[in-house]
Amino acid sequence: MKPLALTILLGLPLLAGAEPTTESPLPAWRSLVFEEKAFWATARSQLELDACQESAAAWCLEASNSVANNRERISLSARPDGSLLERRRFSEGNDRRRKQWRYGLNGISRERLEPDASGEWQLTSQRRIDYPEGEPRVTDPLLLIALLQPGAASQSFLVNTDLNLYRVSAKAAGEDLVEVDPALAGFGTRHREVDLLLVTAELLQPAADKPDFSLLGLSGELLLAFDRETGLPLQVRGKAPRLGYVALTLKSVELRDSTP
Repeated sequence: MKPLALTILLGLPLLAGAEPTTESPLPAWRSLVFEEKAFWATARSQLELDACQESAAAWCLEASNSVANNRERISLSARPDGSLLERRRFSEGNDRRRKQWRYGLNGISRERLEPDASGEWQLTSQRRIDYPEGEPRVTDPLLLIALLQPGAASQSFLVNTDLNLYRVSAKAAGEDLVEVDPALAGFGTRHREVDLLLVTAELLQPAADKPDFSLLGLSGELLLAFDRETGLPLQVRGKAPRLGYVALTLKSVELRDSTP
């Protein structure tokens, strides 16, 4: 792991009103692990973001989230501005489901699959989601971790969850001190100065499903804490199912090799 104090998280252009570009760099981190433990449950999220093996001009993200007995795995590909190309999600808890989305020029194709009595996956739903007029590019909640710019006064993104579309806004919300995990080397001090971003999501109408926006399993008004020196996301604060208001804290990070 490289010394964190030497690495600055690189910002990316906003989706709203920004032209796609293949010149936008990946963030300084390659993988992040967030975690919060309660007496009877643990919330944990792991993200891995890198250039796709098939095309270095696209991003590929792998994520796993778990809260209590609920688990999900997400795989997606996106352009370097964060606009989605394809996404797959596998979830298990009370039941098991697979969903997949394809993002075309004119809309989103979404499919749901469920296992039959023999365990074979069967297509149980196929839907089309139209883009808002003039906005053919949407991103995923998880990619906000890489897209958000802690130094910006305000930012706006169009986000697709399952069937819904959201206008997600982020604005500066002051500063704070965050105690980092001792396993994170290179910080120099346990208490880090952070810039806070308040993230809110507005469900676009007409809604296709009940409200479902969340980030790393957290919902409601979210606060993200970015380390002022390194730009790394040290905390995500919000409501977790069955846990209430929690702060998912960065437990480990793998930094990207910046050498040519």
